[in-house]
Amino acid sequence: MDYANKNTLIAEWFGRVTSSRVRRLSKESIWIVVGQFASVLGSIVLVRVLTEYLSPTQYGQLASGLTVAGLINQVVMGGLSNGIGRFFSIAAEKNDLTCYLRASCRLMGYATVAVVAIALVLMSGMLWLGYSQWIGLASAALVFSMLTGYNGSLSGIQNAARQRAVVAFHRGFNAWLKILLAVGVMLWLGHSSTAVLIGYALALLLVNGSQMFFIRRLISPHGGELRSPANWGREIWAFSWPFSVFGIFTWAQQISDRWALVFQRQDGLTHQKLQSNSLSILPWRSSMRRNS
Repeated sequence: MDYANKNTLIAEWFGRVTSSRVRRLSKESIWIVVGQFASVLGSIVLVRVLTEYLSPTQYGQLASGLTVAGLINQVVMGGLSNGIGRFFSIAAEKNDLTCYLRASCRLMGYATVAVVAIALVLMSGMLWLGYSQWIGLASAALVFSMLTGYNGSLSGIQNAARQRAVVAFHRGFNAWLKILLAVGVMLWLGHSSTAVLIGYALALLLVNGSQMFFIRRLISPHGGELRSPANWGREIWAFSWPFSVFGIFTWAQQISDRWALVFQRQDGLTHQKLQSNSLSILPWRSSMRRNS
């Protein structure tokens, strides 16, 4: 009888745990779907809006700026974002979130210094080669890449903390805020790719500020035993540097489709032009045959 009661209690406990887990996973899945839907819909509307405000040349310049931003983010910021998100749960289990966040901020500070150094070299090269008209676009792209890296780290922490609703909200918020601010900056500064990137950067600045507000709520004011921030820094860096090294291949894969379409379109236009030129020559050649 005792054995039967024990089995009944175990079954009831397992049923409650399973039901609670299913409800939690279902809720998280719904938030993930909502966030992805809002982000994709915002991206579609963004492309439609930009094609209305930008000329094909300006849109190509925007693609160039986003390519530079993607490279900097993947190589410099992307690896650290993966490492910071990976070690959040470990730091939370050890009640050491304060030192973990301090080490994460220090690593992101080093990455920011690296981006600033790259920016100085890039700007100097542009001035020396006589491409000073591209400095504004390059500066906006580099600032956007830094803010994208910060956003990736903050989103990684929120995901590790299972704050799916917060992540979904900021994903959709960022997609639609970019539309509003990009259009607003273009109306203020004029229609240009630089204005669009400034709008993107302002949107990420607001989103990152909101993310910081929610992350501060995760930190308990009464933490446990603290560890040295240097330990967290070494562990995060040891996990992150392979992502940064191979990030250039990820970047190349991400931009290959975009630029393949650009080159294919250019080749198509060139082919059409050659065909039109050859057709225009045909009557002249036939008339030469008749005269001969």
